[in-house]
Amino acid sequence: MRHDPAESDAPAERFPEALVTVAIIARDAAAHLEPTLASLRAQRFDDFNVVLLDDGSTDATAALAERCAADWPRLRVLRQPPRGIPASRNRILDGARCRYLAILDADDLALPERLATQVAFLERHPDCALCASGYEVFASESPAQVLNRRAERLDRRRLATRLAFRNPVLHSSVMLRVAALRTLGLRYDERYACAEDYELLTRTALVARIDMLPEVLVRYRRHPAQSIARLPDAMRGHHLHAMARLWRDCGVEPSPADLAALAFPKQSARAAALPRLLAHVGQLRAGLAARDLLDAPELRRYARHLALDALRPRRR
Repeated sequence: MRHDPAESDAPAERFPEALVTVAIIARDAAAHLEPTLASLRAQRFDDFNVVLLDDGSTDATAALAERCAADWPRLRVLRQPPRGIPASRNRILDGARCRYLAILDADDLALPERLATQVAFLERHPDCALCASGYEVFASESPAQVLNRRAERLDRRRLATRLAFRNPVLHSSVMLRVAALRTLGLRYDERYACAEDYELLTRTALVARIDMLPEVLVRYRRHPAQSIARLPDAMRGHHLHAMARLWRDCGVEPSPADLAALAFPKQSARAAALPRLLAHVGQLRAGLAARDLLDAPELRRYARHLALDALRPRRR
């Protein structure tokens, strides 16, 4: 299946043409990189290439990637001083000459049907700018053991409603329609040291169709070096900043304390604040409905959980 290169004319740096480019950003990823690349070599899909950008690694990441590229023509390896994930993904997005850009973290695994399944969906739905998939979680020390599995179909309304509070999407499962992002002017916000994936999703959901497929297409590796483990406070802060912008775009501006309670009710919601928090949810309902992005049952479920968390007795 070939594509029309004119659909995604790219400025400046230009990468080899393919229907799909898989973007991998790697920094000090030597411990897990080989299985990630092996999972791409096992894809049941032919029209793709891989751009691996080494973002200032101090370990053997670049050398390992270059060895893999020597006998795998699909793989192109780039190196740069450390710039961070958002800037690095933007570099690949800017140079991509493909219809679809698939994201894969350097420590995760793509199951063999990943690219074929997502391409087939996006080809059937040309109005869709982004699709994610289900995934399973495994521990680095025991890859055969599945710790968790997330597999559900989220259409644009249900996904947008859920994104108003949390991020249900594993970014390693995302495939982007390059022309749509360029037309809409959507890029990763380079001010975000983490949670840049959630930030992009919240903006995209308001202006374009996004979907989450129920098929499990990616395996997510859990290990201590991940940013979610190393930078929990920064992750929380950036999450709240992105969430606040989505709520403002829907016409609702909770205080920082209320926003934290809405995002993390188990930790922050209190009974005294519940009427105010539920009022915010009601305002959000109107804002999402005005944009045709409301999934009413999803929002009602969230409101019930919020009330239960706020009314739960707290340990002293």
